[in-house]
Amino acid sequence: MLHLKHRIQKNQIGKYAIIVLIFASAGAFISPIYSLFIKRFVIQDNLVGVLISCATIFAIFASIFSSKLIKKYGKIKTLKTTTISASLLYLSLTLVKTTFSLTIIEILRTTSITIAAICLGLLIKDISKKSELDKAEGLTYAFSNIGWFIAPILGGFLANIYGFDVLFIIASMLMLVTVVGIDSNQFKEHNYTHTEINLKEDIIAYFTHNSELKHIYIVSLGLSMFYITTVTYLPLILSESNITTTQIGFIMSLLIVPLLLFEYPVGLFAKKQGDQKLITRGFLIITISTLAMYVSYNNTTIFIMSMLLGYIGAAMIEPLKDAYFIKRTPKEHTTSFWGVYKTSHQIGSIIGPLIASIAITFMTLNGMFLIFIPLFGYITYISSKLKN
Repeated sequence: MLHLKHRIQKNQIGKYAIIVLIFASAGAFISPIYSLFIKRFVIQDNLVGVLISCATIFAIFASIFSSKLIKKYGKIKTLKTTTISASLLYLSLTLVKTTFSLTIIEILRTTSITIAAICLGLLIKDISKKSELDKAEGLTYAFSNIGWFIAPILGGFLANIYGFDVLFIIASMLMLVTVVGIDSNQFKEHNYTHTEINLKEDIIAYFTHNSELKHIYIVSLGLSMFYITTVTYLPLILSESNITTTQIGFIMSLLIVPLLLFEYPVGLFAKKQGDQKLITRGFLIITISTLAMYVSYNNTTIFIMSMLLGYIGAAMIEPLKDAYFIKRTPKEHTTSFWGVYKTSHQIGSIIGPLIASIAITFMTLNGMFLIFIPLFGYITYISSKLKN
Protein backbone atom coordinates (compact mmCIF):
# COMPACT_ATOMS: atom_id res chain seq x y z
CA MET A 1 0.00 0.00 0.00
CA LEU A 2 2.82 2.41 0.87
CA HIS A 3 4.60 1.50 -2.38
CA LEU A 4 1.43 2.28 -4.37
CA LYS A 5 1.02 5.62 -2.58
CA HIS A 6 4.65 6.50 -3.36
CA ARG A 7 4.16 5.68 -7.06
CA ILE A 8 1.02 7.84 -7.22
CA GLN A 9 2.90 10.70 -5.57
CA LYS A 10 5.79 10.44 -8.07
CA ASN A 11 3.27 10.38 -10.93
CA GLN A 12 1.63 13.55 -9.57
CA ILE A 13 4.98 15.33 -9.37
CA GLY A 14 5.77 14.32 -12.97
CA LYS A 15 2.44 15.68 -14.24
CA TYR A 16 2.94 18.86 -12.23
CA ALA A 17 6.40 19.34 -13.76
CA ILE A 18 4.94 19.08 -17.29
CA ILE A 19 2.36 21.74 -16.46
CA VAL A 20 5.12 24.00 -15.14
CA LEU A 21 7.02 23.43 -18.41
CA ILE A 22 4.02 24.57 -20.47
CA PHE A 23 3.38 27.56 -18.20
CA ALA A 24 7.03 28.66 -18.36
CA SER A 25 7.16 28.23 -22.14
CA ALA A 26 4.61 31.02 -22.62
CA GLY A 27 6.95 33.66 -21.21
CA ALA A 28 9.99 32.02 -22.78
CA PHE A 29 8.46 32.20 -26.27
CA ILE A 30 8.35 36.00 -26.21
CA SER A 31 11.65 36.51 -24.35
CA PRO A 32 13.85 37.07 -27.48
CA ILE A 33 11.64 39.91 -28.70
CA TYR A 34 9.74 41.43 -25.78
CA SER A 35 12.22 44.15 -24.86
CA LEU A 36 12.54 44.95 -28.59
CA PHE A 37 8.73 45.09 -28.76
CA ILE A 38 8.61 47.54 -25.84
CA LYS A 39 11.35 49.67 -27.39
CA ARG A 40 9.13 50.20 -30.45
CA PHE A 41 6.89 52.31 -28.22
CA VAL A 42 9.25 53.89 -25.66
CA ILE A 43 12.11 54.42 -28.19
CA GLN A 44 14.96 54.70 -25.64
CA ASP A 45 16.81 51.75 -24.04
CA ASN A 46 16.60 53.13 -20.50
CA LEU A 47 12.79 53.50 -20.70
CA VAL A 48 12.37 49.77 -21.44
CA GLY A 49 13.46 49.01 -17.88
CA VAL A 50 11.29 51.80 -16.48
CA LEU A 51 8.13 50.37 -18.05
CA ILE A 52 8.91 46.86 -16.82
CA SER A 53 9.59 48.20 -13.31
CA CYS A 54 6.31 50.15 -13.27
CA ALA A 55 4.34 47.02 -14.18
CA THR A 56 6.15 45.01 -11.52
CA ILE A 57 5.21 47.48 -8.76
CA PHE A 58 1.61 46.31 -9.14
CA ALA A 59 2.79 42.71 -9.08
CA ILE A 60 4.19 43.28 -5.58
CA PHE A 61 0.73 44.11 -4.26
CA ALA A 62 -0.64 41.12 -6.16
CA SER A 63 1.98 38.89 -4.55
CA ILE A 64 1.05 40.04 -1.03
CA PHE A 65 -2.69 39.98 -1.73
CA SER A 66 -2.43 36.47 -3.23
CA SER A 67 -2.54 34.90 0.23
CA LYS A 68 -6.02 36.38 0.74
CA LEU A 69 -7.21 35.06 -2.64
CA ILE A 70 -5.80 31.60 -1.95
CA LYS A 71 -7.36 31.44 1.51
CA LYS A 72 -10.75 32.44 0.09
CA TYR A 73 -10.87 30.57 -3.24
CA GLY A 74 -8.13 27.94 -2.95
CA LYS A 75 -4.90 27.51 -4.92
CA ILE A 76 -6.32 25.68 -7.93
CA LYS A 77 -9.30 27.97 -8.58
CA THR A 78 -7.09 31.06 -8.21
CA LEU A 79 -4.47 29.48 -10.49
CA LYS A 80 -6.97 28.70 -13.25
CA THR A 81 -8.58 32.15 -13.12
CA THR A 82 -5.32 34.08 -13.31
CA THR A 83 -3.92 31.80 -16.02
CA ILE A 84 -6.98 32.40 -18.21
CA SER A 85 -6.57 36.14 -17.60
CA ALA A 86 -2.91 35.92 -18.64
CA SER A 87 -3.94 34.10 -21.82
CA LEU A 88 -6.31 36.91 -22.80
CA LEU A 89 -3.70 39.55 -22.00
CA TYR A 90 -1.04 37.85 -24.15
CA LEU A 91 -3.57 37.94 -26.99
CA SER A 92 -4.25 41.63 -26.29
CA LEU A 93 -0.61 42.47 -27.03
CA THR A 94 -1.36 41.91 -30.72
CA LEU A 95 -3.72 44.92 -30.57
CA VAL A 96 -1.39 47.38 -28.84
CA LYS A 97 -1.04 50.72 -30.65
CA THR A 98 0.14 53.17 -27.96
CA THR A 99 2.57 53.26 -25.03
CA PHE A 100 -0.37 53.80 -22.66
CA SER A 101 -2.24 50.69 -23.79
CA LEU A 102 0.98 48.66 -23.63
CA THR A 103 1.57 49.84 -20.05
CA ILE A 104 -1.94 48.88 -18.92
CA ILE A 105 -1.78 45.44 -20.53
CA GLU A 106 1.71 44.83 -19.13
CA ILE A 107 0.55 45.73 -15.61
CA LEU A 108 -2.40 43.33 -15.84
CA ARG A 109 -0.34 40.58 -17.51
CA THR A 110 2.45 40.76 -14.92
CA THR A 111 -0.08 40.74 -12.08
CA SER A 112 -1.94 37.69 -13.42
CA ILE A 113 1.24 35.72 -14.07
CA THR A 114 2.58 36.61 -10.61
CA ILE A 115 -0.46 35.22 -8.79
CA ALA A 116 -0.57 32.14 -11.03
CA ALA A 117 3.13 31.44 -10.39
CA ILE A 118 2.60 31.77 -6.63
CA CYS A 119 -0.21 29.20 -6.75
CA LEU A 120 1.95 26.82 -8.80
CA GLY A 121 4.78 27.23 -6.31
CA LEU A 122 2.53 26.30 -3.40
CA LEU A 123 1.09 23.21 -5.12
CA ILE A 124 4.47 21.44 -5.13
CA LYS A 125 4.32 21.43 -1.33
CA ASP A 126 0.93 19.71 -1.43
CA ILE A 127 1.96 16.87 -3.73
CA SER A 128 5.42 16.04 -2.37
CA LYS A 129 6.81 14.90 0.97
CA LYS A 130 8.86 17.44 2.90
CA SER A 131 11.84 15.04 2.89
CA GLU A 132 11.64 14.86 -0.93
CA LEU A 133 11.04 18.57 -1.49
CA ASP A 134 14.57 19.35 -2.74
CA LYS A 135 14.33 16.62 -5.38
CA ALA A 136 10.79 17.65 -6.39
CA GLU A 137 11.83 21.31 -6.70
CA GLY A 138 14.88 20.28 -8.72
CA LEU A 139 12.75 18.23 -11.13
CA THR A 140 10.22 21.05 -11.47
CA TYR A 141 12.86 23.67 -12.26
CA ALA A 142 14.50 21.26 -14.71
CA PHE A 143 11.22 20.97 -16.65
CA SER A 144 10.68 24.73 -16.46
CA ASN A 145 14.11 25.26 -17.95
CA ILE A 146 13.42 22.81 -20.75
CA GLY A 147 10.66 25.23 -21.74
CA TRP A 148 13.07 28.15 -21.42
CA PHE A 149 15.57 26.27 -23.60
CA ILE A 150 13.25 25.25 -26.45
CA ALA A 151 10.79 28.18 -26.60
CA PRO A 152 13.29 31.05 -27.21
CA ILE A 153 14.78 29.16 -30.18
CA LEU A 154 11.35 28.68 -31.73
CA GLY A 155 10.24 32.17 -30.71
CA GLY A 156 13.23 33.92 -32.25
CA PHE A 157 12.92 31.86 -35.44
CA LEU A 158 9.18 32.50 -35.86
CA ALA A 159 9.53 36.21 -35.04
CA ASN A 160 12.17 36.55 -37.73
CA ILE A 161 9.77 35.10 -40.33
CA TYR A 162 6.26 36.08 -39.21
CA GLY A 163 6.77 39.01 -36.83
CA PHE A 164 6.08 39.47 -33.13
CA ASP A 165 2.30 38.90 -33.05
CA VAL A 166 2.54 35.16 -33.73
CA LEU A 167 4.53 34.73 -30.51
CA PHE A 168 1.85 36.46 -28.44
CA ILE A 169 -0.79 34.15 -29.95
CA ILE A 170 1.29 31.04 -29.15
CA ALA A 171 1.91 32.29 -25.58
CA SER A 172 -1.84 32.79 -25.16
CA MET A 173 -2.53 29.23 -26.34
CA LEU A 174 0.08 27.78 -23.98
CA MET A 175 -1.64 29.44 -21.04
CA LEU A 176 -4.93 27.81 -22.06
CA VAL A 177 -3.20 24.42 -22.33
CA THR A 178 -1.92 24.98 -18.77
CA VAL A 179 -5.51 25.39 -17.55
CA VAL A 180 -6.57 22.19 -19.35
CA GLY A 181 -3.66 20.34 -17.73
CA ILE A 182 -4.65 21.52 -14.25
CA ASP A 183 -8.26 20.49 -14.82
CA SER A 184 -7.46 17.05 -16.21
CA ASN A 185 -5.01 16.07 -13.45
CA GLN A 186 -7.21 17.08 -10.50
CA PHE A 187 -4.43 17.87 -8.03
CA LYS A 188 -5.45 17.75 -4.38
CA GLU A 189 -4.55 20.85 -2.44
CA HIS A 190 -4.03 20.85 1.32
CA ASN A 191 -5.75 23.56 3.30
CA TYR A 192 -3.54 23.86 6.35
CA THR A 193 -4.89 25.63 9.38
CA HIS A 194 -3.37 29.06 9.69
CA THR A 195 -3.63 32.15 11.79
CA GLU A 196 -5.91 34.77 10.25
CA ILE A 197 -3.81 37.92 10.07
CA ASN A 198 -3.96 40.98 7.88
CA LEU A 199 -1.48 41.91 5.16
CA LYS A 200 0.47 44.33 7.35
CA GLU A 201 0.86 41.66 10.02
CA ASP A 202 1.87 39.11 7.35
CA ILE A 203 4.78 41.34 6.37
CA ILE A 204 5.82 42.16 9.94
CA ALA A 205 5.56 38.52 11.00
CA TYR A 206 7.67 37.35 8.06
CA PHE A 207 10.58 39.70 8.71
CA THR A 208 10.54 39.22 12.50
CA HIS A 209 10.04 35.42 12.53
CA ASN A 210 13.73 34.60 12.15
CA SER A 211 16.82 35.97 10.42
CA GLU A 212 17.00 33.05 7.99
CA LEU A 213 13.79 34.15 6.27
CA LYS A 214 15.19 37.67 5.85
CA HIS A 215 18.41 36.34 4.36
CA ILE A 216 16.71 33.99 1.88
CA TYR A 217 14.46 36.90 0.87
CA ILE A 218 17.54 38.95 -0.09
CA VAL A 219 19.01 35.98 -1.96
CA SER A 220 15.80 35.52 -3.95
CA LEU A 221 15.65 39.27 -4.64
CA GLY A 222 19.23 39.29 -5.92
CA LEU A 223 18.68 36.33 -8.22
CA SER A 224 15.60 38.03 -9.68
CA MET A 225 17.70 41.16 -10.32
CA PHE A 226 20.20 39.06 -12.25
CA TYR A 227 17.52 37.27 -14.30
CA ILE A 228 15.39 40.30 -15.19
CA THR A 229 18.39 42.43 -16.13
CA THR A 230 19.88 39.81 -18.44
CA VAL A 231 16.58 38.82 -20.04
CA THR A 232 15.55 42.47 -20.55
CA TYR A 233 18.79 43.94 -21.82
CA LEU A 234 20.52 41.05 -23.60
CA PRO A 235 18.28 41.38 -26.71
CA LEU A 236 18.92 45.14 -26.77
CA ILE A 237 22.68 44.66 -26.40
CA LEU A 238 22.78 42.01 -29.12
CA SER A 239 20.57 44.02 -31.48
CA GLU A 240 23.21 46.78 -31.40
CA SER A 241 25.53 44.29 -33.11
CA ASN A 242 22.89 43.63 -35.81
CA ILE A 243 22.15 40.14 -34.48
CA THR A 244 18.79 38.78 -35.73
CA THR A 245 15.92 37.61 -33.51
CA THR A 246 16.67 34.03 -34.60
CA GLN A 247 20.23 34.37 -33.29
CA ILE A 248 19.03 36.12 -30.13
CA GLY A 249 16.68 33.20 -29.48
CA PHE A 250 19.54 30.71 -29.83
CA ILE A 251 21.77 32.73 -27.50
CA MET A 252 19.04 33.04 -24.84
CA SER A 253 18.46 29.28 -25.06
CA LEU A 254 22.20 28.71 -24.64
CA LEU A 255 22.04 30.52 -21.28
CA ILE A 256 19.53 27.95 -20.04
CA VAL A 257 21.92 25.02 -20.65
CA PRO A 258 23.61 25.36 -17.21
CA LEU A 259 20.19 25.35 -15.55
CA LEU A 260 19.24 22.19 -17.44
CA LEU A 261 22.51 20.43 -16.64
CA PHE A 262 23.02 21.45 -13.02
CA GLU A 263 19.69 22.37 -11.38
CA TYR A 264 18.35 18.85 -10.82
CA PRO A 265 21.71 17.47 -9.56
CA VAL A 266 21.98 20.50 -7.27
CA GLY A 267 18.73 19.44 -5.61
CA LEU A 268 20.31 16.05 -4.90
CA PHE A 269 23.71 17.43 -3.81
CA ALA A 270 22.07 19.82 -1.33
CA LYS A 271 21.50 16.96 1.10
CA LYS A 272 25.24 16.22 1.21
CA GLN A 273 26.81 19.65 0.72
CA GLY A 274 24.21 21.79 2.47
CA ASP A 275 22.04 24.58 1.07
CA GLN A 276 24.19 27.45 2.36
CA LYS A 277 27.43 26.40 0.69
CA LEU A 278 25.85 25.90 -2.73
CA ILE A 279 23.86 29.16 -2.61
CA THR A 280 26.92 31.19 -1.52
CA ARG A 281 29.12 29.67 -4.22
CA GLY A 282 26.39 30.35 -6.76
CA PHE A 283 26.25 34.06 -5.95
CA LEU A 284 30.03 34.34 -5.91
CA ILE A 285 30.04 32.98 -9.47
CA ILE A 286 27.33 35.49 -10.49
CA THR A 287 29.46 38.34 -9.06
CA ILE A 288 32.55 37.19 -10.97
CA SER A 289 30.54 36.77 -14.19
CA THR A 290 29.14 40.31 -13.89
CA LEU A 291 32.68 41.67 -13.64
CA ALA A 292 33.62 39.60 -16.69
CA MET A 293 30.62 40.96 -18.64
CA TYR A 294 31.71 44.52 -17.90
CA VAL A 295 35.28 43.86 -19.03
CA SER A 296 34.33 41.89 -22.17
CA TYR A 297 31.37 44.03 -23.30
CA ASN A 298 32.87 44.90 -26.71
CA ASN A 299 33.67 41.27 -27.53
CA THR A 300 30.32 39.57 -28.18
CA THR A 301 31.61 35.99 -27.89
CA ILE A 302 33.43 36.50 -24.58
CA PHE A 303 30.52 38.59 -23.28
CA ILE A 304 28.05 35.75 -23.94
CA MET A 305 30.40 33.21 -22.32
CA SER A 306 30.68 35.50 -19.27
CA MET A 307 26.90 35.66 -18.97
CA LEU A 308 26.78 31.88 -19.38
CA LEU A 309 29.06 31.62 -16.33
CA GLY A 310 26.53 33.68 -14.37
CA TYR A 311 23.79 31.21 -15.23
CA ILE A 312 25.95 28.39 -13.88
CA GLY A 313 25.92 30.26 -10.58
CA ALA A 314 22.15 30.78 -10.85
CA ALA A 315 21.68 27.02 -11.34
CA MET A 316 23.25 26.47 -7.92
CA ILE A 317 20.72 28.78 -6.27
CA GLU A 318 17.43 28.41 -8.14
CA PRO A 319 16.23 24.97 -6.98
CA LEU A 320 17.29 25.56 -3.37
CA LYS A 321 15.96 28.98 -2.40
CA ASP A 322 12.23 28.14 -2.40
CA ALA A 323 12.80 24.78 -0.71
CA TYR A 324 14.93 26.58 1.92
CA PHE A 325 12.03 28.92 2.65
CA ILE A 326 9.44 26.11 2.88
CA LYS A 327 11.57 23.88 5.11
CA ARG A 328 12.12 26.73 7.59
CA THR A 329 8.54 28.00 7.72
CA PRO A 330 5.87 26.43 10.00
CA LYS A 331 2.95 24.94 8.06
CA GLU A 332 0.46 27.34 9.61
CA HIS A 333 2.43 30.29 8.20
CA THR A 334 3.29 28.87 4.78
CA THR A 335 0.44 30.46 2.80
CA SER A 336 0.73 33.86 4.52
CA PHE A 337 4.53 34.00 4.37
CA TRP A 338 4.75 32.61 0.82
CA GLY A 339 3.05 35.67 -0.67
CA VAL A 340 5.43 37.96 1.22
CA TYR A 341 8.48 35.88 0.28
CA LYS A 342 7.54 35.93 -3.42
CA THR A 343 7.54 39.73 -3.41
CA SER A 344 11.31 39.29 -3.49
CA HIS A 345 10.92 38.33 -7.14
CA GLN A 346 8.86 41.42 -7.92
CA ILE A 347 11.06 43.81 -5.93
CA GLY A 348 14.12 42.37 -7.64
CA SER A 349 12.32 42.82 -10.97
CA ILE A 350 11.75 46.48 -10.09
CA ILE A 351 15.17 47.29 -8.65
CA GLY A 352 17.11 45.50 -11.39
CA PRO A 353 15.66 47.36 -14.41
CA LEU A 354 15.61 50.68 -12.50
CA ILE A 355 19.29 50.40 -11.60
CA ALA A 356 20.02 49.48 -15.22
CA SER A 357 17.91 52.40 -16.52
CA ILE A 358 19.66 54.93 -14.27
CA ALA A 359 23.08 53.57 -15.22
CA ILE A 360 22.24 53.67 -18.93
CA THR A 361 20.94 57.24 -18.63
CA PHE A 362 24.19 58.54 -17.13
CA MET A 363 26.63 56.05 -18.66
CA THR A 364 26.04 53.36 -21.31
CA LEU A 365 24.49 49.90 -21.53
CA ASN A 366 27.81 48.56 -20.29
CA GLY A 367 27.76 50.89 -17.29
CA MET A 368 24.95 48.98 -15.60
CA PHE A 369 27.23 45.96 -15.01
CA LEU A 370 29.65 48.16 -13.07
CA ILE A 371 26.82 49.03 -10.65
CA PHE A 372 25.71 45.41 -10.19
CA ILE A 373 29.17 44.06 -9.25
CA PRO A 374 29.18 45.39 -5.63
CA LEU A 375 25.46 44.62 -5.21
CA PHE A 376 25.93 40.95 -6.08
CA GLY A 377 29.07 40.88 -3.92
CA TYR A 378 26.99 42.06 -0.94
CA ILE A 379 24.33 39.39 -1.58
CA THR A 380 27.11 36.78 -1.66
CA TYR A 381 28.02 37.91 1.86
CA ILE A 382 24.36 37.72 3.00
CA SER A 383 24.00 34.20 1.54
CA SER A 384 26.97 33.07 3.64
CA LYS A 385 24.85 33.75 6.74
CA LEU A 386 22.27 31.11 5.80
CA LYS A 387 22.26 27.94 7.87
CA ASN A 388 22.66 24.41 6.46
